[in-house]
Amino acid sequence: MNMFKRSRYTKEINRKVFRKPSTRNSKSLLRQLLESIVLTVSGIFLLAFLNWLPEKFDWEKILLESWDNFTLGSYHLFESILGFGAIILTLILIVLGIVFLLAGILRILRFTFAVQRYLRKRTRSTINLRRR
Repeated sequence: MNMFKRSRYTKEINRKVFRKPSTRNSKSLLRQLLESIVLTVSGIFLLAFLNWLPEKFDWEKILLESWDNFTLGSYHLFESILGFGAIILTLILIVLGIVFLLAGILRILRFTFAVQRYLRKRTRSTINLRRR
């Protein structure tokens, strides 16, 4: 008897593939009325508060100052990002220069050892030819 095999007659209760979407219950009329009253009263009080602000409050001046501060801050941010980029680029170039220098020194050493081996083989072969 296989325990993992499902019977074709059993139904799976949690299966949601072919179910119709559940209908949402609409909000009660009392709740809709309360929401509309709260939103309307909040809007009225907010507009009244903004109307009671002093008229000497110069919106244009504040807007221009804030815009100037924003553009100046953006410029400083861009300038600092460029500075960090220059520092990172310089560090990468320093590391790359050190890698090239070490690679060149290693290649020169390999070349000198190869030349020494070549000269040793050549002198041994000439010595062996002379002995014959």
